[in-house]
Amino acid sequence: MHRILVMDKDFSKEMALSYKSALNWNTEQESTVSALENPADIKEDEDEEEEEEEEDVEDDTESNKTYRYHLSNKFHKFKVNQSPVRLLCLVLTQPAAHLRAQAVFDTWGSRCTLLYFLSTKSEEGDHGLPVLHNPAKENYQNLWSKTKYGFQFAFDHLLDQVDWVMKADDDTYVIMENLHNMLAQHDPEFPTFFGQHFGVIVDQGYMSGGSGYILSRKAVELVVTKAFTNSSLCRGQDDGTEDVEMGVCLSNIGVHPSSSRDQKRDEETFFPVHVWHMMTVENTSWVYSYMSKKPETGFDCCSERAISFHYITPEGMYETEYLIYKLKLFDMTDIRENVEKRINQLLTTSSIQLNTTQEIETETGNRKQKTGNNKQESGNRK
Repeated sequence: MHRILVMDKDFSKEMALSYKSALNWNTEQESTVSALENPADIKEDEDEEEEEEEEDVEDDTESNKTYRYHLSNKFHKFKVNQSPVRLLCLVLTQPAAHLRAQAVFDTWGSRCTLLYFLSTKSEEGDHGLPVLHNPAKENYQNLWSKTKYGFQFAFDHLLDQVDWVMKADDDTYVIMENLHNMLAQHDPEFPTFFGQHFGVIVDQGYMSGGSGYILSRKAVELVVTKAFTNSSLCRGQDDGTEDVEMGVCLSNIGVHPSSSRDQKRDEETFFPVHVWHMMTVENTSWVYSYMSKKPETGFDCCSERAISFHYITPEGMYETEYLIYKLKLFDMTDIRENVEKRINQLLTTSSIQLNTTQEIETETGNRKQKTGNNKQESGNRK
Protein backbone atom coordinates (compact mmCIF):
# COMPACT_ATOMS: atom_id res chain seq x y z
CA MET A 1 0.00 0.00 0.00
CA HIS A 2 1.60 3.25 -1.14
CA ARG A 3 1.38 6.21 1.19
CA ILE A 4 0.21 9.44 -0.44
CA LEU A 5 -0.40 12.40 1.82
CA VAL A 6 -3.43 14.65 1.52
CA MET A 7 -2.15 17.79 3.16
CA ASP A 8 -3.96 20.11 5.52
CA LYS A 9 -4.94 23.37 3.82
CA ASP A 10 -4.62 25.47 7.00
CA PHE A 11 -1.43 27.50 7.18
CA SER A 12 0.20 28.66 10.35
CA LYS A 13 0.23 32.41 11.03
CA GLU A 14 3.97 32.45 10.41
CA MET A 15 3.65 30.86 6.97
CA ALA A 16 0.77 33.16 6.05
CA LEU A 17 2.98 36.15 6.86
CA SER A 18 5.80 34.56 4.89
CA TYR A 19 3.58 34.22 1.83
CA LYS A 20 2.36 37.79 2.25
CA SER A 21 5.89 39.13 2.29
CA ALA A 22 6.70 36.96 -0.73
CA LEU A 23 4.46 39.16 -2.84
CA ASN A 24 7.29 41.71 -2.90
CA TRP A 25 10.11 39.18 -3.22
CA ASN A 26 11.28 40.31 -6.66
CA THR A 27 12.08 43.84 -5.50
CA GLU A 28 13.85 42.62 -2.39
CA GLN A 29 15.91 39.99 -4.23
CA GLU A 30 16.57 42.04 -7.37
CA SER A 31 20.31 42.30 -6.89
CA THR A 32 20.68 38.56 -6.22
CA VAL A 33 18.67 37.53 -9.26
CA SER A 34 20.56 40.00 -11.44
CA ALA A 35 23.85 38.63 -10.22
CA LEU A 36 22.76 35.15 -11.32
CA GLU A 37 21.97 36.57 -14.77
CA ASN A 38 18.60 34.87 -15.06
CA PRO A 39 17.00 35.90 -18.40
CA ALA A 40 13.68 34.36 -17.36
CA ASP A 41 13.05 37.06 -14.75
CA ILE A 42 10.25 39.42 -15.76
CA LYS A 43 10.12 42.99 -14.51
CA GLU A 44 7.24 44.09 -12.31
CA ASP A 45 4.05 44.96 -14.16
CA GLU A 46 2.93 48.55 -14.57
CA ASP A 47 -0.19 49.63 -12.71
CA GLU A 48 -3.58 48.85 -14.22
CA GLU A 49 -4.08 52.28 -15.78
CA GLU A 50 -0.79 52.12 -17.64
CA GLU A 51 -1.54 48.56 -18.76
CA GLU A 52 -4.83 49.71 -20.27
CA GLU A 53 -3.16 52.62 -22.06
CA GLU A 54 -0.26 50.55 -23.35
CA GLU A 55 -1.71 47.06 -23.60
CA ASP A 56 -0.62 46.77 -27.23
CA VAL A 57 2.97 47.73 -26.43
CA GLU A 58 5.42 44.99 -25.48
CA ASP A 59 7.20 45.19 -22.12
CA ASP A 60 10.78 46.46 -22.58
CA THR A 61 12.17 43.44 -20.75
CA GLU A 62 10.11 41.07 -22.88
CA SER A 63 11.24 42.68 -26.14
CA ASN A 64 14.88 42.27 -25.15
CA LYS A 65 14.59 38.52 -24.68
CA THR A 66 15.64 35.95 -27.25
CA TYR A 67 12.13 34.74 -28.00
CA ARG A 68 11.48 32.95 -31.27
CA TYR A 69 7.69 33.05 -30.97
CA HIS A 70 6.14 34.54 -27.86
CA LEU A 71 2.50 35.30 -27.11
CA SER A 72 2.06 38.80 -25.71
CA ASN A 73 1.12 39.08 -22.05
CA LYS A 74 -2.14 40.81 -22.99
CA PHE A 75 -3.54 37.41 -23.96
CA HIS A 76 -3.30 35.89 -20.49
CA LYS A 77 -3.97 37.25 -17.01
CA PHE A 78 -1.23 35.38 -15.13
CA LYS A 79 1.58 37.68 -14.03
CA VAL A 80 4.54 35.79 -12.62
CA ASN A 81 5.67 38.57 -10.29
CA GLN A 82 2.20 38.97 -8.82
CA SER A 83 1.92 35.34 -7.70
CA PRO A 84 2.80 34.61 -4.06
CA VAL A 85 3.92 31.14 -5.20
CA ARG A 86 7.61 31.32 -6.04
CA LEU A 87 8.64 28.50 -8.36
CA LEU A 88 12.04 27.53 -9.73
CA CYS A 89 11.84 25.44 -12.91
CA LEU A 90 14.72 23.11 -13.76
CA VAL A 91 14.35 21.70 -17.28
CA LEU A 92 16.51 18.83 -18.55
CA THR A 93 17.75 19.29 -22.10
CA GLN A 94 20.84 18.79 -24.28
CA PRO A 95 22.70 20.89 -26.86
CA ALA A 96 21.18 18.99 -29.79
CA ALA A 97 17.66 19.76 -28.51
CA HIS A 98 18.00 23.55 -28.27
CA LEU A 99 14.83 24.07 -30.37
CA ARG A 100 12.83 22.17 -27.76
CA ALA A 101 14.41 24.25 -25.00
CA GLN A 102 13.62 27.39 -26.99
CA ALA A 103 9.95 26.34 -27.22
CA VAL A 104 9.82 25.89 -23.44
CA PHE A 105 11.44 29.30 -22.96
CA ASP A 106 8.97 30.94 -25.35
CA THR A 107 5.88 29.38 -23.77
CA TRP A 108 5.30 28.03 -20.27
CA GLY A 109 8.88 28.55 -19.10
CA SER A 110 8.40 32.31 -19.31
CA ARG A 111 5.86 32.00 -16.49
CA CYS A 112 8.28 30.36 -14.04
CA THR A 113 9.54 32.64 -11.27
CA LEU A 114 13.04 31.44 -12.13
CA LEU A 115 13.98 29.19 -15.05
CA TYR A 116 17.16 27.23 -15.77
CA PHE A 117 17.92 24.54 -18.32
CA LEU A 118 20.22 21.68 -17.30
CA SER A 119 22.57 20.70 -20.12
CA THR A 120 26.23 20.35 -21.01
CA LYS A 121 28.56 22.82 -22.67
CA SER A 122 28.50 22.95 -26.44
CA GLU A 123 30.64 24.64 -29.10
CA GLU A 124 27.39 26.09 -30.49
CA GLY A 125 26.76 27.94 -27.24
CA ASP A 126 23.51 28.23 -25.31
CA HIS A 127 21.49 30.16 -27.92
CA GLY A 128 20.70 32.88 -25.40
CA LEU A 129 19.00 30.47 -23.00
CA PRO A 130 19.64 30.35 -19.21
CA VAL A 131 21.65 27.11 -18.98
CA LEU A 132 23.43 25.40 -16.07
CA HIS A 133 26.27 23.29 -17.42
CA ASN A 134 26.51 19.86 -15.86
CA PRO A 135 30.07 18.46 -16.06
CA ALA A 136 28.95 14.83 -16.60
CA LYS A 137 29.02 13.26 -20.06
CA GLU A 138 25.98 14.04 -22.21
CA ASN A 139 23.86 10.90 -22.55
CA TYR A 140 20.49 9.58 -21.45
CA GLN A 141 21.96 7.46 -18.68
CA ASN A 142 23.37 10.57 -16.98
CA LEU A 143 20.07 12.40 -16.54
CA TRP A 144 20.36 11.59 -12.86
CA SER A 145 23.62 13.56 -12.71
CA LYS A 146 21.91 16.59 -14.30
CA THR A 147 19.02 16.34 -11.86
CA LYS A 148 21.27 16.22 -8.79
CA TYR A 149 23.32 19.09 -10.17
CA GLY A 150 20.20 21.22 -10.60
CA PHE A 151 18.82 20.59 -7.11
CA GLN A 152 22.25 21.16 -5.58
CA PHE A 153 22.44 24.51 -7.41
CA ALA A 154 18.97 25.40 -6.18
CA PHE A 155 19.95 24.62 -2.58
CA ASP A 156 23.25 26.51 -2.79
CA HIS A 157 22.02 29.68 -4.52
CA LEU A 158 18.25 30.04 -4.73
CA LEU A 159 16.46 28.33 -1.87
CA ASP A 160 15.85 31.59 0.00
CA GLN A 161 14.16 33.00 -3.11
CA VAL A 162 11.74 30.18 -3.96
CA ASP A 163 9.11 28.03 -2.26
CA TRP A 164 9.03 25.12 -4.70
CA VAL A 165 11.42 23.51 -7.19
CA MET A 166 10.10 21.75 -10.26
CA LYS A 167 12.04 19.35 -12.45
CA ALA A 168 10.67 18.92 -15.98
CA ASP A 169 11.83 17.78 -19.41
CA ASP A 170 12.19 19.83 -22.58
CA ASP A 171 9.11 18.06 -24.00
CA THR A 172 6.93 18.76 -20.95
CA TYR A 173 4.21 21.41 -21.20
CA VAL A 174 3.07 22.99 -17.92
CA ILE A 175 -0.07 25.06 -17.34
CA MET A 176 1.42 27.39 -14.78
CA GLU A 177 -1.81 28.95 -13.45
CA ASN A 178 -3.20 25.54 -12.46
CA LEU A 179 0.10 24.48 -10.91
CA HIS A 180 0.31 27.67 -8.83
CA ASN A 181 -3.26 27.20 -7.63
CA MET A 182 -2.49 23.66 -6.48
CA LEU A 183 0.75 24.66 -4.74
CA ALA A 184 -0.94 27.65 -3.06
CA GLN A 185 -2.89 25.18 -0.92
CA HIS A 186 0.26 23.63 0.56
CA ASP A 187 3.03 24.65 2.92
CA PRO A 188 6.51 24.74 1.31
CA GLU A 189 8.07 24.20 4.75
CA PHE A 190 6.46 20.75 4.88
CA PRO A 191 8.73 18.11 3.25
CA THR A 192 6.79 16.54 0.37
CA PHE A 193 6.62 16.28 -3.42
CA PHE A 194 3.94 16.30 -6.14
CA GLY A 195 3.43 14.91 -9.62
CA GLN A 196 2.04 11.92 -11.50
CA HIS A 197 2.35 9.09 -9.00
CA PHE A 198 3.73 5.80 -10.32
CA GLY A 199 3.03 2.96 -7.90
CA VAL A 200 5.93 0.73 -8.97
CA ILE A 201 9.62 0.06 -8.23
CA VAL A 202 9.90 2.28 -5.11
CA ASP A 203 8.10 1.20 -1.91
CA GLN A 204 6.09 4.41 -1.66
CA GLY A 205 6.06 4.91 -5.41
CA TYR A 206 7.66 7.83 -7.24
CA MET A 207 6.67 10.72 -9.51
CA SER A 208 6.98 10.61 -13.29
CA GLY A 209 9.88 12.69 -14.53
CA GLY A 210 8.25 13.30 -17.91
CA SER A 211 5.20 15.06 -16.54
CA GLY A 212 7.39 16.95 -14.08
CA TYR A 213 7.58 16.72 -10.31
CA ILE A 214 7.77 19.42 -7.66
CA LEU A 215 9.62 19.35 -4.34
CA SER A 216 8.80 21.70 -1.50
CA ARG A 217 11.57 23.95 -0.25
CA LYS A 218 11.97 21.74 2.84
CA ALA A 219 12.13 18.59 0.71
CA VAL A 220 14.91 20.15 -1.39
CA GLU A 221 16.86 21.00 1.74
CA LEU A 222 16.53 17.46 3.10
CA VAL A 223 17.30 15.61 -0.12
CA VAL A 224 20.44 17.67 -0.74
CA THR A 225 21.82 17.65 2.80
CA LYS A 226 20.79 14.15 3.90
CA ALA A 227 20.36 12.02 0.77
CA PHE A 228 22.84 13.37 -1.78
CA THR A 229 25.62 13.22 0.80
CA ASN A 230 25.00 9.56 1.71
CA SER A 231 25.45 6.92 -1.00
CA SER A 232 23.64 4.35 1.14
CA LEU A 233 20.48 6.49 0.90
CA CYS A 234 20.85 7.96 -2.58
CA ARG A 235 22.70 6.88 -5.72
CA GLY A 236 26.05 8.64 -5.88
CA GLN A 237 26.96 7.70 -9.46
CA ASP A 238 26.09 9.86 -12.45
CA ASP A 239 23.96 7.26 -14.21
CA GLY A 240 20.47 6.18 -13.21
CA THR A 241 16.82 6.68 -14.09
CA GLU A 242 16.37 10.15 -12.64
CA ASP A 243 12.73 10.00 -11.52
CA VAL A 244 13.14 6.56 -9.94
CA GLU A 245 16.37 7.57 -8.21
CA MET A 246 14.78 10.76 -6.85
CA GLY A 247 11.90 8.64 -5.53
CA VAL A 248 14.34 6.30 -3.80
CA CYS A 249 16.26 9.18 -2.21
CA LEU A 250 13.10 10.83 -0.90
CA SER A 251 11.70 7.55 0.40
CA ASN A 252 14.91 6.76 2.26
CA ILE A 253 14.83 10.07 4.17
CA GLY A 254 11.13 9.86 4.99
CA VAL A 255 9.80 12.44 2.53
CA HIS A 256 6.43 11.16 1.32
CA PRO A 257 4.48 12.04 -1.85
CA SER A 258 1.32 14.14 -1.68
CA SER A 259 -1.74 13.92 -3.88
CA SER A 260 -2.10 16.41 -6.72
CA ARG A 261 -5.38 15.04 -8.08
CA ASP A 262 -8.25 17.39 -8.83
CA GLN A 263 -10.19 17.48 -5.55
CA LYS A 264 -13.45 18.44 -7.26
CA ARG A 265 -13.70 15.42 -9.60
CA ASP A 266 -10.85 13.20 -8.34
CA GLU A 267 -9.16 13.29 -11.75
CA GLU A 268 -5.50 13.33 -12.71
CA THR A 269 -3.72 16.64 -13.29
CA PHE A 270 -0.18 15.47 -14.20
CA PHE A 271 0.13 13.32 -17.31
CA PRO A 272 3.16 11.26 -18.41
CA VAL A 273 2.01 11.32 -22.07
CA HIS A 274 0.10 13.67 -24.39
CA VAL A 275 -3.67 14.16 -24.33
CA TRP A 276 -4.65 11.73 -27.09
CA HIS A 277 -2.58 8.95 -25.55
CA MET A 278 -4.32 9.55 -22.22
CA MET A 279 -7.75 9.52 -23.88
CA THR A 280 -7.05 6.22 -25.64
CA VAL A 281 -4.90 4.47 -23.04
CA GLU A 282 -5.25 0.68 -22.99
CA ASN A 283 -4.93 -1.55 -19.94
CA THR A 284 -1.98 -3.29 -21.58
CA SER A 285 0.10 -0.11 -21.91
CA TRP A 286 3.00 0.86 -19.66
CA VAL A 287 1.12 4.02 -18.65
CA TYR A 288 -1.79 1.97 -17.29
CA SER A 289 0.49 -0.40 -15.38
CA TYR A 290 2.63 2.39 -13.89
CA MET A 291 -0.05 4.85 -12.78
CA SER A 292 -1.03 4.18 -9.16
CA LYS A 293 -4.66 5.11 -9.89
CA LYS A 294 -5.73 3.54 -13.16
CA PRO A 295 -6.76 6.10 -15.80
CA GLU A 296 -10.15 6.49 -17.45
CA THR A 297 -10.50 6.79 -21.22
CA GLY A 298 -12.10 9.53 -23.31
CA PHE A 299 -12.63 12.97 -21.84
CA ASP A 300 -12.78 11.46 -18.34
CA CYS A 301 -9.04 10.81 -18.60
CA CYS A 302 -8.04 14.27 -17.58
CA SER A 303 -9.00 17.01 -15.17
CA GLU A 304 -10.39 20.30 -16.39
CA ARG A 305 -7.62 21.76 -14.22
CA ALA A 306 -4.80 19.80 -15.87
CA ILE A 307 -1.27 20.85 -14.93
CA SER A 308 1.15 19.10 -17.28
CA PHE A 309 1.55 16.82 -20.29
CA HIS A 310 4.55 14.97 -21.70
CA TYR A 311 5.94 14.19 -25.16
CA ILE A 312 4.94 17.58 -26.55
CA THR A 313 6.87 18.64 -29.66
CA PRO A 314 8.10 22.23 -30.07
CA GLU A 315 5.31 22.79 -32.60
CA GLY A 316 2.85 21.30 -30.12
CA MET A 317 3.98 23.74 -27.43
CA TYR A 318 3.26 26.75 -29.62
CA GLU A 319 -0.07 25.24 -30.68
CA THR A 320 -1.01 24.57 -27.05
CA GLU A 321 -0.05 28.12 -26.12
CA TYR A 322 -2.40 29.45 -28.78
CA LEU A 323 -5.27 27.13 -27.83
CA ILE A 324 -5.07 27.93 -24.11
CA TYR A 325 -4.22 31.62 -24.07
CA LYS A 326 -5.27 33.24 -27.34
CA LEU A 327 -8.22 31.25 -28.68
CA LYS A 328 -11.50 32.59 -27.29
CA LEU A 329 -15.06 31.30 -27.68
CA PHE A 330 -18.12 33.40 -28.39
CA ASP A 331 -20.99 32.65 -26.04
CA MET A 332 -24.66 32.25 -26.99
CA THR A 333 -25.47 35.82 -25.98
CA ASP A 334 -23.03 37.15 -28.59
CA ILE A 335 -24.45 34.84 -31.24
CA ARG A 336 -28.05 35.87 -30.53
CA GLU A 337 -27.14 39.56 -30.50
CA ASN A 338 -25.44 39.24 -33.88
CA VAL A 339 -28.45 37.42 -35.37
CA GLU A 340 -30.84 40.06 -34.00
CA LYS A 341 -28.58 42.83 -35.31
CA ARG A 342 -28.52 41.27 -38.77
CA ILE A 343 -32.33 40.82 -38.81
CA ASN A 344 -32.90 44.39 -37.65
CA GLN A 345 -30.57 45.67 -40.35
CA LEU A 346 -32.42 43.56 -42.90
CA LEU A 347 -35.81 44.86 -41.74
CA THR A 348 -34.55 48.44 -41.78
CA THR A 349 -33.13 47.98 -45.28
CA SER A 350 -36.36 46.33 -46.49
CA SER A 351 -38.43 49.14 -45.00
CA ILE A 352 -36.31 51.76 -46.74
CA GLN A 353 -36.55 49.88 -50.01
CA LEU A 354 -40.35 49.57 -49.62
CA ASN A 355 -40.73 53.27 -48.89
CA THR A 356 -38.53 54.13 -51.84
CA THR A 357 -40.56 51.88 -54.12
CA GLN A 358 -43.80 53.44 -52.94
CA GLU A 359 -42.41 56.93 -53.50
CA ILE A 360 -41.30 56.01 -57.00
CA GLU A 361 -44.68 54.50 -57.80
CA THR A 362 -46.48 57.57 -56.44
CA GLU A 363 -44.26 59.90 -58.44
CA THR A 364 -44.75 57.79 -61.57
CA GLY A 365 -48.52 57.86 -61.04
CA ASN A 366 -48.46 61.61 -60.60
CA ARG A 367 -46.46 62.02 -63.78
CA LYS A 368 -48.91 59.85 -65.74
CA GLN A 369 -51.85 61.78 -64.35
CA LYS A 370 -50.19 65.07 -65.24
CA THR A 371 -49.48 63.83 -68.75
CA GLY A 372 -53.12 62.73 -69.11
CA ASN A 373 -54.33 66.09 -67.92
CA ASN A 374 -52.06 67.89 -70.37
CA LYS A 375 -53.37 65.79 -73.25
CA GLN A 376 -56.96 66.51 -72.21
CA GLU A 377 -56.29 70.28 -72.06
CA SER A 378 -54.68 70.13 -75.50
CA GLY A 379 -57.72 68.30 -76.92
CA ASN A 380 -60.09 70.82 -75.44
CA ARG A 381 -58.22 73.69 -77.14
CA LYS A 382 -58.57 72.02 -80.49
